[in-house]
Amino acid sequence: MKRDCVSIALFFVVFVFSVIISSCSDGGIEPESAKIDISGKISALFNIPVSNVVVKVNEKITTTSAYGDFSLKDVTIPYDLIIIDSINKAGCIYKGLSRTNLDISLSYISQSYSNANINITYPIDLSNFDGKAIFTDGNQRSYYGDLSNISINIGNNTTLKGKVILIFFTRDNSNNITSYERYGEKDSITVTAGGTTNVNFTANDLQLNPGEITISGNFSDLQGLNNYKFFTLSFGKRKSTGYSNLVLFSEIQGNNFNLVLPTNLPTDYTPLIYINVQGTYPKGILSEQFVLPKGGTGINLSISDFPSQINPPENAINVDTTTLFEWTSGTGNGIYYLVIHDETQLITYTINTNSMNTSLEGLYSLGLGNISNQTFSWYCGKYGNVSSLDEYLDPERNNIGYYSATTSTRMCRTKR
Repeated sequence: MKRDCVSIALFFVVFVFSVIISSCSDGGIEPESAKIDISGKISALFNIPVSNVVVKVNEKITTTSAYGDFSLKDVTIPYDLIIIDSINKAGCIYKGLSRTNLDISLSYISQSYSNANINITYPIDLSNFDGKAIFTDGNQRSYYGDLSNISINIGNNTTLKGKVILIFFTRDNSNNITSYERYGEKDSITVTAGGTTNVNFTANDLQLNPGEITISGNFSDLQGLNNYKFFTLSFGKRKSTGYSNLVLFSEIQGNNFNLVLPTNLPTDYTPLIYINVQGTYPKGILSEQFVLPKGGTGINLSISDFPSQINPPENAINVDTTTLFEWTSGTGNGIYYLVIHDETQLITYTINTNSMNTSLEGLYSLGLGNISNQTFSWYCGKYGNVSSLDEYLDPERNNIGYYSATTSTRMCRTKR
C-alpha cells in the first residue's frame, strides 16, 4: 500500500511537471495573426472619385476603379495602407489600421468635375426676405446657395438624390439674424452632373413660420490670434461642401456671440460655429467647428491648442529613415499627419498615424523618387475629435464637430 502511494505521488509530480513544460512550450508559439478582407473608396475635393491610384498593403496591390473603389483580400491586421499617386507625384501612408471598410479623402487632388444646378422659384411676396437654399442627402453631402440657385460640384456622370430646403429670415442693421419667417422642403430631388433641375415652391409649400430661440456665449483663448468666425445650420452628418460665403448664415464679430436659432422645423438640424484661426510663429493654422446646444446662455467655446514641432530642429541635416519626427499633442483626442515636400522633385509625402511621432521608413517603397540628399519642407497636423485612424476613416462617421490644426513649416536635408 505504501509503495502504491509513492507511485501515485511520483506519477502526479511527473504529470504536473509535464503540463508546466507543455504550457511554456505552447506560450512560445505565436498564434496566426487575424486576416481580413478590406475595401474602400478614395475621393478628392467635393467627394469626387479618384481613379487609377495604386493601393498597397505589404505585398498586396491593386488600383482604384473609375468610381474610386478598391479591395484587397487576406490582409493581416494591424496593417499599413499605402496610396501611390504617380500622376500628382504624391504618396500617403496610413499606419496601424484594423478597419475592413475605408473612406479616404485626398484633398490635395483637383479632380475634374461637373456642375449640377438647381434653379428655384418661390412666391414673389417673399423676395424681400433674406435666406438660404440647401440641397442635402441628409448624410454625406450638403450644398448651399442663395434662394434662387444651388450649384453642386460633383463627379462626371454622377447622380445625387436628396431634398431641397428653403429657409427665410430677417436681419438687423448689424447683419445678424433676428427672426425666421418661412420654411419649406422638397423631397426626392435628383440632380445629375452637367444638368439643371428646376424646383418650384408654392405658398403652400412655405407656410411654416418657424419659432425662435436665442443662445449666447463667448470664445476663450483667442487673444493675439487672427480669426474668422461664422454661424451656420447643418442638415447632414458631414462637413458642408462649398465656399464660406454660401455656407454662413451670419458672421460673428468679437469674442461674444448672440445667435437666433429656428424651432419646430420638420427636419432636424445642428447649429454650428465655424472658426478659422491664424496663429503666430511657431503656431500654424487651425480650423474648428463647434456643435452648439439648441438653447442656453453662458456657453463658453474654448479654442483647441495647436500641436508644436519638437524634432528634427529647423534646418536639420543628415536626416534618414531612422530619424524620429516628433511633435506635441495639442488639445484632446485626434490623429496626426506628417506632410513632407521634396522641394526639388516636387513630391509630397503624407504619413498618417495615431502617434505623436513617426519616421520616414516606408517612403522608399512608394517609388516616387530618391529621398537621399534632398531638401524637404515639413509640417505636422492634427485632426480631432477622433480616437483613432480607424474612426477617422469610417464612412459613417459624423464629422460636423471637428478641428484641424497644422504647425508652421520647417526645413531639413536628408543624408547622402
